[in-house]
Amino acid sequence: MILLTDDPKVEHIRNKIKADFFYDAPVLLDNDVQGQRVVDGKVIIGPRAGPESCYTNLVHEMAHLVEIDIDRINQHGWGLRYGKYWEIYGQSGYEPQTDQAVCREARVWALQLNLLQEYGVKIHATEIVSSAVYLSAFCYVKIRKKSNQPENDKRRLEVVARKVRSHRKEFTAGNV
Repeated sequence: MILLTDDPKVEHIRNKIKADFFYDAPVLLDNDVQGQRVVDGKVIIGPRAGPESCYTNLVHEMAHLVEIDIDRINQHGWGLRYGKYWEIYGQSGYEPQTDQAVCREARVWALQLNLLQEYGVKIHATEIVSSAVYLSAFCYVKIRKKSNQPENDKRRLEVVARKVRSHRKEFTAGNV
């Protein structure tokens, strides 16, 4: 993770990202934003994820913009659906029915890794997919059953990392 700081060691990354992505772009950067939001028809992305603000998060949001189709870019949450809606005793939420959200994130992580590599940052697929366990659809990632070996998060993370490595070959600067 590369934190957003004034450290001269990462200044080249900050300058390259601004020049490549935010110079005269329809997308705005706000360092206090987590994920993305749309305000007055303008798309704003930010580098925050929980308490941390870092370039890897920002590049992840940039990768989402490549993966999302242009018709949904100005919609809150990019118009994505989060599963089946439920309500019980005044509490409500969405429950995923498939691993579709994890598959989408795998494509985004592949784009993110390629962009980070372009910016000179070395990070492995296994490291970047570690947050997949927090996705509500993570439990739907299919893993091969082996005798006397229970299904577990570690094996699911390995499956997601393999998907990311496979997608990286599809999503290069020349074909995105």
